Amino acid sequence: MEPNDKELEFFVDQLMANDALEKPSSDFTNQVLEQLNVKSEATVYKPLISKWVWYIIGFALVSLVIYAFLDKSESTSRLSELLNLSQISFNPLKDFDFNVSQTLIYAAIAFTLMIGLQIPILKTYVDKRLQF
Repeated sequence: MEPNDKELEFFVDQLMANDALEKPSSDFTNQVLEQLNVKSEATVYKPLISKWVWYIIGFALVSLVIYAFLDKSESTSRLSELLNLSQISFNPLKDFDFNVSQTLIYAAIAFTLMIGLQIPILKTYVDKRLQF
């Protein structure tokens, strides 16, 4: 070892011998954890399209489909004349004959309603349990 290194080592040894180890306060860990909890905030994401806009879009689509199926009037607009929609015959199920019982229809409706109700309920339950 060089003499400069020995002097440096001796100096460090003296400093270490004179100073005692610092001891943290008894609630040091709690203070650090409180600071971490204050700084850690969850990011809240907002959807690009809000719920009420989705409701309006859904209502408009359902209304359009219902209107298209229930409107039996003969249209005389230029668009229908241009496209000649009255001559188009599209019925892929005309040769397919099937009978569905009322019980099956009621069961399918009840099943759909139950699934539609249980999904939001279970989602809120799981979200509450997984909060950090």
